[in-house]
Amino acid sequence: MQAKQSTTETPSAEAVQLWREGRLDEAIALLYEALGDDFGNDDIIGVLAPMLAEAQQFERADRLFERALQAPHPSGELRLNYATFLCHSGRPALALPHFAAASSAFHRDLKSSVAAGFRQAAGDAIGMLAFCDCNLAKALGALGNYEMALVLVEPWLTDERVWERASTIAGGALEALGRDVHAAFATWHAERRAAPWMVVVLGEVAAMNTGDDVDAFVVFVEGSAYLGFDWVAGLDSPILSRFRACCDPSNLDLAMAVAQSSPAFVDWDFATVGAAEAIWPATLAAQQVAEAQSARLALRVGDAFLREDVCSCDGTVEGLSD
Repeated sequence: MQAKQSTTETPSAEAVQLWREGRLDEAIALLYEALGDDFGNDDIIGVLAPMLAEAQQFERADRLFERALQAPHPSGELRLNYATFLCHSGRPALALPHFAAASSAFHRDLKSSVAAGFRQAAGDAIGMLAFCDCNLAKALGALGNYEMALVLVEPWLTDERVWERASTIAGGALEALGRDVHAAFATWHAERRAAPWMVVVLGEVAAMNTGDDVDAFVVFVEGSAYLGFDWVAGLDSPILSRFRACCDPSNLDLAMAVAQSSPAFVDWDFATVGAAEAIWPATLAAQQVAEAQSARLALRVGDAFLREDVCSCDGTVEGLSD
């Protein structure tokens, strides 16, 4: 008799697959069975909550979170999941204190991780802060507080974990405020704080305005200097396609044209480095830039967020009124 094949797939992963197949009721039942009486299982609750929201079983989800939050020390992740669920169910105002509580928990996690020298844990805490701030910013946008939404997402525009979400929220907030979106993108680019798709937009605008791809390539090269070179791989743009096609070691003329046009490379010694390396490979330099960017982000988090100048520990959000 053949033994039954074991599987390492978690209940959450199995439920997500059922959800994708349109079997939402089965997915919900599976997660409730896996949850049992363990209402401290943040992973299962985090997957179950949006399913209940899609099924419009809001009261059931509220009871789930209420029971989970009765634990002596509910985690920041649980509070973030509840705040996000409240937004998904059309109650962003009720979500604000839970976002604030989650942010405070992540700040504590970050402080303790840094104090103990736990690098991975500190990085995880920063990642949770990023998701928390982006979701809170989206909630604030739904409530019409676009200025505060911008304040929250701007520091995360170059964080690869959330840059797509952060830049989408930032663009929507700028439009709602009636501001020049491209001018804001250009300012962030000049300050080395633009997200990848913002750089793509700026590059396409540069090519459209001048009719010269070199001007667009200059924008991409300068963006790569602070985003790292790998970000172009996952983006789709006609000009980016031409940029990748031209990034060949044999294309010295284009490489030199871009390098000479770009302030990012005016100090390069082309006699020793080679013009082609100024535009594309420079793998080691790109890695160093990426590491430096991570260091800058950590310093920015330490400066701006550890002081908790947006979310205070008492569960309130500064700049908001009831």
